[in-house]
Amino acid sequence: MSKINTNEFFKKEVIVLNLLLLTMIFIILIYSGKIIKEMKNTAEWQFKSDYLKYGYLSRYYLSMNLSPSKFEDFCKDILGKMGYKNLEYVSETMESGNNIRLTSSKLSTYISTRLYGVKNNEKRNIDDSYEAIGRSEVQKFIGALVHDKIKNGIIMTTGDFTEEAIKYTESLPGEYTIKLIDGIALTKELRKIREKEIIDIMICNAAN
Repeated sequence: MSKINTNEFFKKEVIVLNLLLLTMIFIILIYSGKIIKEMKNTAEWQFKSDYLKYGYLSRYYLSMNLSPSKFEDFCKDILGKMGYKNLEYVSETMESGNNIRLTSSKLSTYISTRLYGVKNNEKRNIDDSYEAIGRSEVQKFIGALVHDKIKNGIIMTTGDFTEEAIKYTESLPGEYTIKLIDGIALTKELRKIREKEIIDIMICNAAN
């Protein structure tokens, strides 16, 4: 009788141990899944961060992954790398779309950033035509410059400019300097910046 009870006791002990082992494995799997998910999220964030930092991107990528406010930050950073200094945000976005101001002792420049995407969001194709800034929007921007007696302006967008908008800008009096940077021009500037950074790194490594 005692032997039977002992065998039953050991059987129950084995069952309990197996249950504990299975529970531990289940807990480990749950935490492993969370860790893997966190690692994946971190990797994706790092990838996107490097993507933006090093210019391995297209206007399609920008329009799909940045919010308008993040695009403002992005443009401010790019303008700084293009040599523009003393950049500051306008406290409130004006009706004309001005959201960044460049100031110096000699001149001031108004900068407008517009995050535009493809016309047909369902296509998800980098070759699709993009939304364009028209003449009326550019006129509002110029109106703000005239009102504030500013002679220099920059409009940056991931989209395009209509032919009418471009012609209107070209027809302005010579005292005004307006730079239109569309999505294609923006990605070209990004490549130039990255090429310069690579050259600087190579020179620095060679010096060391």
